[in-house]
Amino acid sequence: MIGDDLTKSTENSKLHAMMQFYKNFAWMDNENNVVIFQPHKGPINFKYNPLTKDLDEGTANEKLTQTAKANALWGSIAYRKDYYSSKEIK
Repeated sequence: MIGDDLTKSTENSKLHAMMQFYKNFAWMDNENNVVIFQPHKGPINFKYNPLTKDLDEGTANEKLTQTAKANALWGSIAYRKDYYSSKEIK
């Protein structure tokens, strides 16, 4: 799967969190905007409040939704198309 090297610092603009439970997927950006995907439902947007640890209703954010969707699908696509292995090994 894609990710960052946790032994190195990451600039704030690139911080994010990916969360998955079964067929549910969530993505949070560095400004605490959250998009959640659930089966048979459209994306839901929230704003995470770190003080209360609540998800407050957020406004639709198409760029965040597209970024989250790309990251949610990338692992499966890369596996199916064999992008993860070196062509030299085959």
